Amino acid sequence: SDIQRTGVFILYPVFVILGMWTVSLVAFSLASKVAIFRTRKAELPMLIVYSGMTFALPLFRNSAPLAPPIGCLMDFSSFFW
Repeated sequence: SDIQRTGVFILYPVFVILGMWTVSLVAFSLASKVAIFRTRKAELPMLIVYSGMTFALPLFRNSAPLAPPIGCLMDFSSFFW
């Protein structure tokens, strides 16, 4: 019982990974502007976005077709990284 995926089902998780990287880079950019460079002031909406990402990224990860179990290559390349 070997599961094979077709083109779209392979391409979608790649976009999920790229989306997670994009969200993480934007969050890191904003956090560095606040904590390291001190060019922005910490505001409540920023903190709400960061806390929302904590709950949104796992749901985004689970939207992959035939979502594999936790610990697969997709997790180590995007979610845990």
